[in-house]
Amino acid sequence: MTQEEQRLFSGALELECTGDLDFAVHVANSLDRYEIFPKIKTDEELGRFLVDTAFITGKFRFPKEARPYLDYARIGAEQRDALGGIYTPHGLVKRREEAPVQEETPKAMLLTLTASEQSYPLVLPASEKQLGQAKESLRIEDFAQAVIASAEYTAPYLNRLIPMDSITVEDANEMALCLQRLKKDGEIMKYCAALEVEEPSTFTEALDMVIDIDDYPRSGVPRLRAGILVQAPDTADIPGEGRLLVAPGDAL
Repeated sequence: MTQEEQRLFSGALELECTGDLDFAVHVANSLDRYEIFPKIKTDEELGRFLVDTAFITGKFRFPKEARPYLDYARIGAEQRDALGGIYTPHGLVKRREEAPVQEETPKAMLLTLTASEQSYPLVLPASEKQLGQAKESLRIEDFAQAVIASAEYTAPYLNRLIPMDSITVEDANEMALCLQRLKKDGEIMKYCAALEVEEPSTFTEALDMVIDIDDYPRSGVPRLRAGILVQAPDTADIPGEGRLLVAPGDAL
C-alpha cells in the first residue's frame, strides 16, 4: 500500500469499528468504497468546505451577506452525522456516496432563513417533515421567529418579478407548489407576462395571481417573441409594451 492508501485503510477500519481480521481484509480490498479529505479535520472545516463548494454541488448555497453569520461548525457536525464520516489525524474519512436510484423532486425556490445568528437554506416545496427539520435546526417553534434573508427561484427571471414584501415561509411553500404545476403545464411564461403587466407590490399579491392564473384572461397577457414582451393587439392600453422579460435561450 502507498502511504495515502495506508491512511485511508486506517480511517476505514476506524469508521467500520471492526476488530475482525476477515472484515479488515475485506476493507483492504474495498478501499475504492471509501474516500479521505486530508484538509478537513474538524466540523468547522467541513462546514466551510461544504459552503465553499456550493457552486459545484448545488447544496448549502447562501448569499455572501449571510456568510459572516453562518455556524460552520454546526453545519459540519450535522452533515458529518448524515454522511457517516469520522475525523482521523489524516483527515475526514467517509464511505463514497452511491448514485441516487431515483431523481430528486424538482425544486422551485430556495429561501435563506436566519434566527439568532443561525442560518438555514430551505429548498421549496418542502414536506411537513422538512419544514420541521428547518425549525429544529434554527431552534424555533414557528417560522415567524425567523427572518427570510433571501428568496431565489430556479427560474431566475422571477427574482425581479416577485417582490419579497410580506413573504412568509408558508406562502413561499405554496408559491413553490404552484410554480411546479405551472412549469409542468407549460404556463410559466404566461405567469411571468402577467407579473410584468400587473407589477404586484407584495409577495401575497404575486401568490394570489399564480393561484388564479387559470382565470387570467389570455387576451390580457402580452405574448413573447424571442424573449421580448410584445403587446397583445387587443390590449394596447396596458402598460409594459416592449419590456424585456427574459433573454432568448433562458431555460424554462
